[in-house]
Amino acid sequence: SICMKTKFRFAKIVAVLAAAAAVLAACFAFAACGDEPTVETISLNVDSVKLAEGGSYDLSVTWTTGNDKVATVDGGKVTAVGEGSTTVTATADGKSATCTVTVYASEDTVDTFDGLVSAVGAASEGDTVVIGADMTVTGTVVLDKAVTVTSVTGVKLSVSGSVTVFDMTSGGATIDGIEIEKTDKTNVGGLVKMGEGATMNGCTITGRYADGDSEVVRGFTQ
Repeated sequence: SICMKTKFRFAKIVAVLAAAAAVLAACFAFAACGDEPTVETISLNVDSVKLAEGGSYDLSVTWTTGNDKVATVDGGKVTAVGEGSTTVTATADGKSATCTVTVYASEDTVDTFDGLVSAVGAASEGDTVVIGADMTVTGTVVLDKAVTVTSVTGVKLSVSGSVTVFDMTSGGATIDGIEIEKTDKTNVGGLVKMGEGATMNGCTITGRYADGDSEVVRGFTQ
């Protein structure tokens, strides 16, 4: 039969990591119809996740944790246990891929926009401020010193009107892994303003069109 004469490859085992649907893919090979599949490679398109203490994300395949005092894995769900960092490993048929899990203590995260502004204002050079929950932006966070603002994975800042979310006037200022969503069509000159030497790492800016569907307002200015 055609089936017995043909060698083929079958691809893709998909696992969901976070609400944003991170994909874990594995490639299978068959020598002929009816043979058992074997995993050739396994990889992750997301290699890190940030959680607030007590938070969790669903994973799948076979996972193990390098430090169960930081994060545990049970039935595909990774649960943050205590502050620190550990490596979570996915394994399938002897092949593996890893994901770094960083857990922040609940007292070290901010859950309101006013709390974010206060924490940034009180932070010292070199400090990191962690956003721990979705929040609505009501003003501007001024980063006038070498402070990093990051967030746990999946957290979103929502903004409307012509508000600038981050004004990074310091060359040492950094925003890392921040997701900003513009929720209306009001024009804004820059959701993020970057001074010379300021840094954006892994940030996502999404939103509405300002003047019709053919025009997108710039998300940031320098």
